[in-house]
Amino acid sequence: MKKLIILIILMTFFSCEKKRSKIIKGDIFINETGLYYSKSINIVLKEYNDGSLTYGVSDKDNKLIYQQSVFISFAKNQDWLIYVDNQENIWFYSSDIQTTNVLMRDSLNNYKLKNFCKESIKVPEKLLKELSNSSKDFCFTKFDSVSD
Repeated sequence: MKKLIILIILMTFFSCEKKRSKIIKGDIFINETGLYYSKSINIVLKEYNDGSLTYGVSDKDNKLIYQQSVFISFAKNQDWLIYVDNQENIWFYSSDIQTTNVLMRDSLNNYKLKNFCKESIKVPEKLLKELSNSSKDFCFTKFDSVSD
């Protein structure tokens, strides 16, 4: 009887977990918590009890590619977005922690974290349109020229 109960609990857990997982096929905005996966990457967007959010990225074997610090979480009520383009580059913007990062994928499927505003990286048109709608100064240039 105990084995049957454990089996039912495990089956329920795994069936619920699959419902929260979403397939990424590129050119997609991630705006809900959960697990997103493609043939080569997994992205987790996690919400904590205080309402703050963080995200992490792993390869298909769950080897960590990037993990945002839990000490620098972003607020779900501020402007933020995560965008995965067709090359599986992962773009992240947050107004409250003033972050404009992209995890750029190279030809060997390695990722490098870059700041797409400071490094003048060409932003995909769909992302640029969304960023322009949410903030006129998404690169935070008014904060870069602070004088003493």
